[in-house]
Parts: sequence; C-alpha cells; structure tokens
Amino acid sequence: MTVQAEEILDRVYAKKYLKKEVVVAYFDTLAALPLDEMRGRWIGKEVLTGHSMEGLLEEVGWYGKRFDTPDQVHPLVFQNKNGKLLSINPIWFPMDRLIGRFDRGLKL
Repeated sequence: MTVQAEEILDRVYAKKYLKKEVVVAYFDTLAALPLDEMRGRWIGKEVLTGHSMEGLLEEVGWYGKRFDTPDQVHPLVFQNKNGKLLSINPIWFPMDRLIGRFDRGLKL
C-alpha cells in the first residue's frame, strides 16, 4: 500500500475530511474485484467529502451493501435498533422526506 493510500484510509477511519477529487482518484487506481469475491455482506463506511447529503445514511442506520449474485444486489442495507439488517430498494427510499428532516437537524 502506498503512503497516499494509507493516509487516505487513515482519514476515512478517523472521519476526517478528504477532497472529493482525491478520493475519486484513489478509488480509480484500485483493481476491480472478481465477482466471487464480491458476494456477501459488506459493512459501509462514510467518506467525508463535503457532499450535501453527508451524514444522511449513517443518521438513518445505514449498514452497508449485500451482494447475493452478480444480478441481485442490495445497495441499501440498514441496521435497526435491535441489530436486525434490512434491505431497502432505493426506489422506495424516501429521500425527499429524509433530506428535509436532515436539513432541519431533526433526529429520525
């Protein structure tokens, strides 16, 4: 791992801001994983880049993603207060309501 890669990952895990361009350039250097290695449940990690929706997914319990097959992927997996994992189809994710509540600083 290069020094730049270590610094980027350290900042991600420390929840420190990174420029979007730096993050995109770093991820563009990574090799794609074979499909077999993608299968399973993946814990997500927010990367702080100043995006207008930063913090929204973590605020509502985002856990990560799940890859069942190459054609069956669950991009939004959340964890409820009891620890149960729930997959939500992004088409049904109420972004307009959540963004409005998030912008006002209200807890969901």
